[in-house]
Amino acid sequence: MRRKITAFSIAMIMMMGFCPQICAGTAAAVEIYVSPDGSDSATGEKDAPLRTIEGAKAMVQKKRASAAGEIAVIFASGEYQIDHTVNFTSDDSGTTAAPVVYRAAEGAEVTFSGSRSLNPAAFLPVTDKKIRERIQPEVVDKIGVIDLKSQGIDSLVPYVLPAYFFYTATDLPMLYVNDKRQTIARWPNVGYANVDKVINPGQRYEAGARHETASVPAVIEYTNERADRWKTAPDALLEGFFKYDYAYDRMKIGSVDPKANTITTKESVSTFGVVDGARYIVNNLLEELDMPGEFYIDREEVKLYFYPPYTLTDTSLELSVMSDVMFWLNGVSNVRFEGLRFERTMDTVMEMDNCTDVQIRGCTFKNIGKECISLTNGKRVAVTDSNFISFGSTGVYLRGGDQQTLTPGENSVTNCEFYDFGLNQKTYGAAVYMTGVGNSVEHCVMHEAPHYAISYSGNDHKIRYNEIYNVVKESLDAGAIYAGRSFVDRGTEIAYNYLHDIQYVEDGSAAALTVGIYMDDMLCGNHIHHNIIENTALGMLLGGGRDHIVHDNLIINGRESITFDSRGEGWGKSMAVEGGECYQSLQKVPYQSQTYSKYPNLSTILSDEQWVPKYNLLYDNLVVNTKPFYLQDSVIKYAERLENNINIEGTKDFENAAEHQFAFRADSELKQKLPNMEFNMDDFGIYTNEYRTEITPPQLQFKKSFPKTGEEEQQNLSNLFRWEAAEGADYYILRIAIDPEMKQIVYEKKTPYAYLEVKNLQANEMVYYWDVTAYAMGRQLKTQQYNRGKPYRFTTTQYDAQVTSSALEQTAVQAEQIIAQMQEGEEIGQYLPGSKQMLQDALTGARDVLSEEHPRQSEIDSVSANLSNVMNQVQKRQNRGFVNFSEFVGDKKSWGGNGGVSIEGNTVRCESDVIANTVRPMQNCEGISAMLEVETKGSWVAIALRQNDTSNYVYNTAGNCYLMVIKEDVIEFQKFTLGYSEFLDTLENKYIKNGEPCRLDFSAIDVESGVRILVRVNNETVFDYVDMNHPFYEAGNMALYNPSGGGYIQLSGVEETADDSLLGKAGVSEIKKAENLFAAGDWQQPAEEQAGLLRFSGEQNATKEKLPLNFETAFSIKAAPGEGDAWQALGFHMADGTCSPWETEGYLLVMRKDRMELVRCRGGKKEFLAIVPNALLGNGQWHDVKITSNQQVNGTLLTVFVDGKECIAYEDPYALSQAGYFAVYDHSGSGLELAAERGVS
Repeated sequence: MRRKITAFSIAMIMMMGFCPQICAGTAAAVEIYVSPDGSDSATGEKDAPLRTIEGAKAMVQKKRASAAGEIAVIFASGEYQIDHTVNFTSDDSGTTAAPVVYRAAEGAEVTFSGSRSLNPAAFLPVTDKKIRERIQPEVVDKIGVIDLKSQGIDSLVPYVLPAYFFYTATDLPMLYVNDKRQTIARWPNVGYANVDKVINPGQRYEAGARHETASVPAVIEYTNERADRWKTAPDALLEGFFKYDYAYDRMKIGSVDPKANTITTKESVSTFGVVDGARYIVNNLLEELDMPGEFYIDREEVKLYFYPPYTLTDTSLELSVMSDVMFWLNGVSNVRFEGLRFERTMDTVMEMDNCTDVQIRGCTFKNIGKECISLTNGKRVAVTDSNFISFGSTGVYLRGGDQQTLTPGENSVTNCEFYDFGLNQKTYGAAVYMTGVGNSVEHCVMHEAPHYAISYSGNDHKIRYNEIYNVVKESLDAGAIYAGRSFVDRGTEIAYNYLHDIQYVEDGSAAALTVGIYMDDMLCGNHIHHNIIENTALGMLLGGGRDHIVHDNLIINGRESITFDSRGEGWGKSMAVEGGECYQSLQKVPYQSQTYSKYPNLSTILSDEQWVPKYNLLYDNLVVNTKPFYLQDSVIKYAERLENNINIEGTKDFENAAEHQFAFRADSELKQKLPNMEFNMDDFGIYTNEYRTEITPPQLQFKKSFPKTGEEEQQNLSNLFRWEAAEGADYYILRIAIDPEMKQIVYEKKTPYAYLEVKNLQANEMVYYWDVTAYAMGRQLKTQQYNRGKPYRFTTTQYDAQVTSSALEQTAVQAEQIIAQMQEGEEIGQYLPGSKQMLQDALTGARDVLSEEHPRQSEIDSVSANLSNVMNQVQKRQNRGFVNFSEFVGDKKSWGGNGGVSIEGNTVRCESDVIANTVRPMQNCEGISAMLEVETKGSWVAIALRQNDTSNYVYNTAGNCYLMVIKEDVIEFQKFTLGYSEFLDTLENKYIKNGEPCRLDFSAIDVESGVRILVRVNNETVFDYVDMNHPFYEAGNMALYNPSGGGYIQLSGVEETADDSLLGKAGVSEIKKAENLFAAGDWQQPAEEQAGLLRFSGEQNATKEKLPLNFETAFSIKAAPGEGDAWQALGFHMADGTCSPWETEGYLLVMRKDRMELVRCRGGKKEFLAIVPNALLGNGQWHDVKITSNQQVNGTLLTVFVDGKECIAYEDPYALSQAGYFAVYDHSGSGLELAAERGVS
C-alpha cells in the first residue's frame, strides 16, 4: 500500500520524540546482546551474550549512568521462557537523550513465552477403568493421556472465577497444537444450550453477593440426558449469558442430580441471576471430551487428556503455564520494546503503572490468556505498528490523563491489528479500552470478537481512521464502539472510522441491538462525524444524551440507521436523578469550573431537565438502502440543529461501493448537497512504515477435523462439521457434494465460526464429500483460501439417525390439553364451531407419523409445523370480548407482587414502590374494562399486559410484556423483550389526569397478523397497534407498576364493559368502512361544506377520530394538484393530523400532475413505496377513489383504486401498525373537494 505522509503522521512522530528512519539505521551508544544460548554471568557483548531479559536489565542499570545515547538490548532469535514476573522500576528507565530499547536483532524472531513444550510421543492410551467409564465409549480409544509431571509441570494453579461479567480472570491452562488453540472439553460442542427451567436463580453480584461468601446456589433443571454423566465431574464450570446478552458470567458446578434433573452451583454468584431460556455452556469436564481438538486437564493428578485433531507426528505441542503477569513496569520512562513476540501465557503480558514515554513498536502479542497491555496513569505511552492475535480479554487498556484538570494523557494506540479477542472474557473484552483524558486509538484494524472493539470513558479522546468489522458476534445490546452513563464524559471525537459487517448471527439473522456506534444511557457531548457504517444491523444508537454533534456520516446497506431515544424521560430517569450513575458523574469532577466551561450547557445541566435529550445536532448525514432515522419526540423538539439528513436507494452515486470506494462520482448531485462528505479510503486502517513494511492478507492455513475421510454411519439429520480456525479468517463457506471433484454441490452455507451443524442430509448410506474455504473480509486484508488437500468423504446411516420427535410429542400433548378444555359457543373464550375438529384432525395426523417404525425427520417436521399452525389458528378462533375488571379483584391472594396492594370492594390500589400482578394470566382473547385513577407525583405509573415474569418490574427481569407508561405529560407504549425496551409510540397525555377517574378499556388480543393492542380512554381510542415483529403469543399476567412510591395507581370495576365488537370477530380479519368523512363536524378544522361536498384549502386538515387498522374508505374526489412541483395528498394512519406529514408518521397518497406516489412517512423522512403515472386522476375532474388498509401475516396490504381500477397494491413489511387519522393536504393552493361516492364511470 502506498504510505501517505499526512499531518497526522508528522504529529505522531513529533509526539513520540524520535525519527523512525534515524532509529532504524543508527547504531546505539551502548549495545547489550542476549541469546537463548548465552549466560547471565557473561559481559553482554556480541560474542558473550547474556541469557535472560533480567540479566539484560541488570546490565542496563550498570551502563545507563555513563551512556551518552541510546542503550540497546538486542535479542538473538529464539524462545525465552518466562515463568515468573519480571519487574521494571524507575531504576530501569532511560532518559530523553539516552532511551533504553529492547529489540530483536535484525531479521530475528524473538519470542517471550509462558508455555511449556509437551512431547507428543509421551501420550498414552487411556487404560484406567474409572477414567474410561467417564469418557464417551465411542471415542475413548481415540483419547490420549499425558502425565504432565513427566514434562516438568508438577502442579497447576487453582482456577479463580472472575468477580462478575465486567472482569476477567487468569485463563485456564491452554493447549496449542502447531500454534493453534485447542478447545477445553465442553457441552454443547459448539454454540450454546438454553436453560430449560430455573429452580433457583442464585445470589446476585448486583445485590451485594460475592463468590467467597455465596450461600445460596443457583439451581437449574435440564432435559438433556447427557447431563446425567456429569455427576462425576469435579471442576466443571457453568458459564453463559445468564440473564442479559451483554453479561457473560462463570460459576462452579457443585453437583448434578440425575434423579431431579438439576445442576446446582457452588461457591459462586452471577451478576444478575439466572433466567429461563438463558444461553449457557458447561465447560471443563472429562465427560464431554468427544470431539477432535478437545482436551481436559485433571488438576489433582496433573494429567492432560486429549482427542487429537490429526496424527501428532512432527507437531508442536505447547501448554500455557505462566499464571502471573509477564512484565510489570512501575514508574518507568523512556523505554522502548521493538520487534518482539509475546506468546502463550495465562495472564497479562505487560502491566504498566505510572509510566511515561514508553513505546511498544512492531511487536506481536499472540495466544494471551488475559490482557496484552494494561496501562494505569500513563503519560505519552505509545503502542504502535503491532499485532494482537487471539487473546482472552482486552488488547490494550489505556488509562491516563486527569479528569479533574482535563490534562491529557497523550497515550496512543496506532497502526495496530487486533484479531480474535474476548476469548476468555466474552463481554467487555475489547481491542482497546480507554479512560481518563486525551488518549487516542487511530489507524487500527479490529475484527473477530464476541462483543465490542473499542470502549471508552473520560474526555477528549480521539477514535479515528480505524476499520472495525466482524465483532459483536455473540452478544446483544452492544456496539463496535461503545461508551455510556455519564453527563461529564464529553469531547471525544469519533471520526473517519469504517465499520462494517457487524451483525448478530447466532441464527443467521441480524438483530437491531448490534450497533456500530453506541452512546449508551445518556452519555453526552461527543463529536461523531465522517464515519462509514456498512452492513450493520443498527448504525448508531444514541441513548437519550445531550449535546451530541453527529454529521457527515454514511450509513449504507444496513437494517436501521440511527435510533435516538429519550430514555431519561422514561425507564432510564433513575440514572439521571440524584443517586443515579449519570447524576453521580457530576459529583466526581468540577463540572461548573472554568476548566469544564468548554463543554456547552454542562454547568447548568441540573437546572435544565438533565434527563431530556436537548441541544443535539444531527445534520448532513447520508442513509443508503437502510431505514431512516428513528428519533423520539423530545430529540426532535429540543434539537439544536436537525437538517439535511438524506435517504436514498441504490449506490450509483459512489465510485465503487462494492469495492469499498465511497467517494461521490463527479456527476452525483450529492456532491452539492453534502459538500463536506469526502472519504479517501486510503486514509482508513493500517499503513506501512519501517516497522510494518508491508500489508499482506493472512495466509488462512487450517486443516479439516471432522467428519474425517472414511467415517461411516454419520448422522444425516444433524452432523457437526469442524475444522481448525484459520488465523485471520472472518468467515468460512462449507460445501458438501456427492462427487469427489466437488462439482455436484448439494449444500453450501456461510458461517462466521470454524464449525457448522448441517441438518437433513439424505440417509440410505449416502456418500458425501465436503470441503471448506476460509475468507478474510477486510478492506485491506481481503483474501480467501481453500483448505489444502482432498475433500473429506463420509457415509450416512441407512435410516434417519436419532430422529428428533420430542418437540412434536410435546406439541401433541399441548393439543390434547387444549381439546380437553375447548368449549364451542358464543361466550368470551369459547371457540367457533368446528374448531375442535380442526385441531383433532391435525393431532391425528401427528400421532400417525409418531407411530411409524422408521419415520422420516422431514415427515415429523412437517406434521409438527402443521399441528403448531393449526393450534395457532384455533387459538385465534376464540371469541373476543371485554371482561369487567371486578372479576380480577378477588382478595390479596388474587394478586402477586412485592406488597403495597390494598383492596376495597371492587378496587385495587397500589401505593409505595410496588409491582402487583394478577395471579391468573389473562386469556389472549380478553380485554379489560375498568375505571382508572392515578397520581404520578412527578414520576410515572404503568399497566403491563402479557407479562411473563412478575417477580419484579420487567426491566429488572429478562421478561416480556406490553407496557403502558402514564406520566403527567405523556403516555408511552413500550414493548419489552427479554428485559429490553422498544418504544411503540409516545402521546401527549390529554387523557389521564392526576386524581381524576377515567374509563379505561385495554387489551392485547391475538389477531391474524400478530397481537393487537387496543387502548381506549373515556370511550376514545388512544392507541390501536398490531405488533407484527415477533409478537408475544404466550399468555401472561396483567401487572400494575408504581415504582416511585410517591403516588398511586388504582383500578376498579365498571358498570358495563366495552362493546366486544371493538375487538373484532374471532377468525375474521375485518375491514371497517370509514364512511363519516363527509361532514364538516368530522374534521379537526372547519371545512367548507356545500351541496353534499367538502372543500379543503388549508395545507392540512385531519379527521377528529382515528381510522382503525383495517379500514376501507370510498369517496369521490376532485383534485387539482397543479403544475410543476405542486402537489396534493391524502393521508391515512397519520399519527398526528395537525402538522406537516414529514413531521409525523403515516402513509400518503401524493397526487401530482404526472404521477401518483405512495409514500411512508417516518422519523421525518419519506420513503417511496410505489410510483405510478397519473393517467387516472385528471386535474379538476371528479373521480371515485377507494383506499384500503388490511393487516396481513407479513405486513399491511395497501390498495388504491381509481374509478374501479386498481392502480396501487403494496404489501408493506415494515408497516406502520397503528390506527391513525385520515388527512387532506393541499400544497398546490388550488384546493380539493371530497364527497360521498358519486359512481363516476
